[in-house]
Amino acid sequence: MEFCFENSPIRMKDIFSNSLIRPFSAHVSAVTGCSRYNLQTANSDTDMFIVYQAKTSDMLGFHPPKQTIKNSEGQLCDYTIHEVHRYCELLLAGDARCVETLFLDNHFLIRALPVWRQLADGKQLFLNKACLDKYLRDAHGSKGTKLLLSWCAEHEKDNCPLSPKMCKLLYIIVRLLQNA
Repeated sequence: MEFCFENSPIRMKDIFSNSLIRPFSAHVSAVTGCSRYNLQTANSDTDMFIVYQAKTSDMLGFHPPKQTIKNSEGQLCDYTIHEVHRYCELLLAGDARCVETLFLDNHFLIRALPVWRQLADGKQLFLNKACLDKYLRDAHGSKGTKLLLSWCAEHEKDNCPLSPKMCKLLYIIVRLLQNA
């Protein structure tokens, strides 16, 4: 599987080989991040979100696979891979990225198995108090308004317009609050 983003081929097989996950075990592979919200710049990387199912024998063994895998910073493709059990835990806790993945338009989906589409059909069921509380905590937490306020305090000294990084964070906070 390949996905091209602004003339840069992202090969799904490379992501899977780097993470030691079998490609056919992916329930969903999707483009997320700034490209989903039309915030990408010339310096943007590609963000991928993948949910896979580990072998039952691996899950029950003495050395179960990692529940979440993230690549190192600064690569062409920034990916997050969750084993389906971990994804479901996060989904039930109202995690924004997990909930929003259920609402992705088809053109952001690289792969989506029928079992994934069945889960996405029930996406409204995950819009509950836990989800609302999590969205509000994320918007107001250490990576939300608290971070923006600290950046603004430092930025005030310069007496210039908001930086692109600050604008992006502000957009993310507003999006979280709107979605809540």
